[in-house]
Amino acid sequence: MFTASILAGITGADIIAHLPPNSLSGILYMSSFPHGPALRAGAATPALQEFFTMFSDPELTRTFPERFVDMCLITRMPSRASPTTRSAFIEIVSSQDVPALGLVSSRSQETNPWVSAAEASLPMMTLYGTGDGVINGEVVETLL
Repeated sequence: MFTASILAGITGADIIAHLPPNSLSGILYMSSFPHGPALRAGAATPALQEFFTMFSDPELTRTFPERFVDMCLITRMPSRASPTTRSAFIEIVSSQDVPALGLVSSRSQETNPWVSAAEASLPMMTLYGTGDGVINGEVVETLL
């Protein structure tokens, strides 16, 4: 079983492409994308798409962790995100190589192995909220 959240779901398509058939028992996407082309097929919210355009600006790159966490937590539920929770998530996001995240949306990715696995009935499930700030869950559902 492969479980992924946010952008990590894209690696599921890479894993499927490099493992023998039936290596995975299923994939659980938690507010995530099944493959790179899904980002450009309307699965990313406009707020997330904006993040992929800002990585060439050093100031915006510097403020990315705070802005990203606010998009995920604060935008949709401001009264539920405590300062402690926000700080913990900012610390986690700050450990990422932020400029490399910008490559996620622009790199090419072969989806034929993923499509073959889906057609062979590899169980796939997506979890998302109706007010998700990262993905358009209805679009992801149509891809699974």
